[in-house]
Amino acid sequence: ASDESVPATLSPRAMGMLRDELGFRGVIISDDVEMKALADHYSCEEIASRGVEAGLDVFLTCKEYGVTMEMYRELVRRFEADAIEHEQIQVQQRRVVEWRRRWTRGPEKPRLDMLGRFTHLLSEIEQATLAG
Repeated sequence: ASDESVPATLSPRAMGMLRDELGFRGVIISDDVEMKALADHYSCEEIASRGVEAGLDVFLTCKEYGVTMEMYRELVRRFEADAIEHEQIQVQQRRVVEWRRRWTRGPEKPRLDMLGRFTHLLSEIEQATLAG
């Protein structure tokens, strides 16, 4: 409802509301760009360029690898043509790196001593429930 001309995923107005009015400083992730609301109306290249212009940090391409590569190539072309500012990419990258640092774990050392034990077969939630 914030922008009747384009879906919120591609709307600078919608992204501006998130960042400026609501003060959201986290990572903004698109809907799956292969969903009909986008794919039926925009090319992969348009989605990539308009999404970055709107302020998206991450694009979801959930089905076809080729879509990911088409979008990647378009973003590289736009960056090389100075249509995307280097500073903007750095800001977006910092947000994504911080998000990954905060919410993902690196590879853990396997606990081979746990193999075959009953607790190995339980999920973490079930283990926490049993423990406490």
